[in-house]
Amino acid sequence: MNIMAANTPAGTDFMEVVDGVMTAYGFRDCGVGKKFGHLESLPWREFRRSRRPFLPYLRNAEITVPVDTENKISLPHAETYRRCLSPEEERWIYYGCLLQGAKGVAHWLYTAQREDDFNEIKQPVLRLGLGAAALGRCWQYRVRAETVEMLQATWDEIGRCNAEWRAIEDLIAVSDVSDRAQVAECDPATGPDGRTAASASALLAGLDGMVVVVLNQNVNRTSLNNTEPSQFTPTEVTVDVRVPSWLDPVDTFRVSHEGLTDLAPERLSKQVLRFRGTVQVNDLIVIGGPGMKHEIAGKLDRMQSLLKQARAAHPTHTGDESPYKN
Repeated sequence: MNIMAANTPAGTDFMEVVDGVMTAYGFRDCGVGKKFGHLESLPWREFRRSRRPFLPYLRNAEITVPVDTENKISLPHAETYRRCLSPEEERWIYYGCLLQGAKGVAHWLYTAQREDDFNEIKQPVLRLGLGAAALGRCWQYRVRAETVEMLQATWDEIGRCNAEWRAIEDLIAVSDVSDRAQVAECDPATGPDGRTAASASALLAGLDGMVVVVLNQNVNRTSLNNTEPSQFTPTEVTVDVRVPSWLDPVDTFRVSHEGLTDLAPERLSKQVLRFRGTVQVNDLIVIGGPGMKHEIAGKLDRMQSLLKQARAAHPTHTGDESPYKN
C-alpha cells in the first residue's frame, strides 16, 4: 500500500495500520527516517510489537527515462535526474527491514514486454525496472546501455539478497525480533548522523535457532536526486549476543550468497557470545542446533544454482553497442 512516508508527521498514524501488511521504503527522501534499521524504532510499529507479520515493499529499484516516441529510443538523462538505488543502498534497506523483524519483501516489477501493461505511455517517459534490466528494451523502445547496467547492478543485488533470505527462510518465518544482540563497540564509534555506527538485533526462531543481523550505520546517505550514490564506510563492529538458555548451539556460521562461513565467537559467559568483524553493509549470522547448518547449506546451494543460471541468461543488448557490465 503506497500511502505516504512513515516518517512524516501526518503519515505516522496511517502507516501504523499499513505496517502490518506492507510498507513502502525508499531511500532517505521516501520512507527511511533517522531511526531506520535501529531496534529502538520498533515501539512505534504497533503491528511489530504485537508480533504481526511485517512485509515491506521496497521502492526505487527503478528509474524513469525520457524517450523519443517517434524513433522509439530512450534519450540521455538530464544533467540532474532521479537515479536507481545502488546495490549497496538496496542491500542496506533489505537488512534494515530484517533487523526490525520483516518476514519478506516485495518490489515493483515494471514489465517491459506489453505496451498495454501497467506502464502504458501517457507521457514521453518510461519507468523501467526488472523488465528493462532483463531485456535491454521496453516494448519496442531501445534502452541505453548505461541505464540497463544501472538496473542490472541493482536487480542482481536483489537476487543475491533473495538467495540469502531464502536460505534461512524457515528461521525468518517463525522468528520474533529481540534485543538479545547488542553492539558493544564500533570503530569508528559514530556515523555521519552522530548515532552509533552500527546496529544489531537477534531473531529468535523456535527452540533451536537464532539469527543475528548487523547493519552498518556509518553511511553518508544521499538523495536519489543526487547522481552520486550513498557512501558506505566499512566499520569494525563488536556484537554481544545473549543466547537463550533453551538453545544449545551446535553450529555458528555466517550466511552470504557466496556460501556459509564457520565462526568461532569468543565466549564471555555460558550464555553470551562475542562476535567481531568488519561490516561493509550488513552481516548475517546463524546460531543453530543439530542439522540446521546442513539444511541451510542445501537451500543455499539451490539458490546459488539459480543465480548462476540468471547470470548465464543475460541477453544481448538491443539498445546500442555498449556491452553489459557483469
